[in-house]
Amino acid sequence: EAQLIVLALGALVGFLLFNMRHPWNRQATVFLGDTGSLSLGLLVAWLAISLSQGQHRALSPAVALWLFALPLMDCISIILRRLSKGRSPFHADRQHLHHVLLLAGYSPAKAVAIILALAIGLALIGIVGHFSKVPEAIMFWAFIGLFGLYHYTVKHAWRFMKVVHRIHDAAGQQRQPG
Repeated sequence: EAQLIVLALGALVGFLLFNMRHPWNRQATVFLGDTGSLSLGLLVAWLAISLSQGQHRALSPAVALWLFALPLMDCISIILRRLSKGRSPFHADRQHLHHVLLLAGYSPAKAVAIILALAIGLALIGIVGHFSKVPEAIMFWAFIGLFGLYHYTVKHAWRFMKVVHRIHDAAGQQRQPG
């Protein structure tokens, strides 16, 4: 298991080096695609389940939720919204968080930075809860509560985009065309 984790992390770091925007790399150069992203998602899900189950588990299932909170919440929220509209959960659309941020006027680099900061912040909640010995039930229900807030916010993203636009305009920042 440890060897698989190291191998996967090495491949992911290599991919990110070619795709993260930084002064030496202004745009993504490698496309992960559906097969790559689904394979990566399967690997992450398998590792989360594997590391959080059994007698000698490395972390609790509730902590695993927090470690992968943002992609998990975005995925489940999208599926729920599609099903509520009578569409297939596999129907493509532009309602993922990164689309919402782009429509709100953020550049792709800023959208990635926001998503990365949110993901790290949520993972830190899980890690701090784990080391602080917060009861698993509290960690779980806090995650469910945050998911409800996330789902409501993204479901009503157009309202929040208006607020973000007003904040941008008040701050004198120029928005990206959306």
